[in-house]
Amino acid sequence: MTRYVPGALVLSTPSDPLDWARKLAVMLARIHRIPLDTNACTDLLDANLEATWFLKADSIPVFMQAYPGGAAVWRKLRERFPLLRPAPRVLVHIDYWSGNILWHAGEISAVLDWEEAAWGDPVIDVAYARQNMVLMGLPAAADEFLHQYEAETGRVANNLGFWELAAAVRPMVDPLEWGMLDPPHKKVFRHFIEAARRRV
Repeated sequence: MTRYVPGALVLSTPSDPLDWARKLAVMLARIHRIPLDTNACTDLLDANLEATWFLKADSIPVFMQAYPGGAAVWRKLRERFPLLRPAPRVLVHIDYWSGNILWHAGEISAVLDWEEAAWGDPVIDVAYARQNMVLMGLPAAADEFLHQYEAETGRVANNLGFWELAAAVRPMVDPLEWGMLDPPHKKVFRHFIEAARRRV
């Protein structure tokens, strides 16, 4: 894709984080407005199940037991999964974050990495994108992203706390790769989890 679409990844702190976050939110809202019919859903993954893959077993995964607070996150998600509020069924990217977005002349030129395309709760994408922004040290951008997304869709991001907790499981799988062994980064991640738990 990068050979055919002009643009580049922006993996460092953007020059205007709030504008960057708003544009990411507008694009995500556009993706979530793509019509889905029954036939399309049969060819896509179930986003709600894909985003909670770690709940399929009846016991806490070893990597969550090993991560501080991971077991409590698993128990909370297991308890709340059957109680999720009803949500519209939309096209869900599953991995919507800055590493999958191309930019050209200050605008988004492409969204990459659709291998896990699914249908389900749109807030799965909102939560994962917000986690990425918080871990980049951009909590204000994460809040602006949520505000803009809700304005674009006209919907409140119900289930946000649940899906943010679910998103937080990914760094637990490989803390080293996500930089979770670095004390300041680990502290930011812990605060993200605590805020998500308060929303559940």
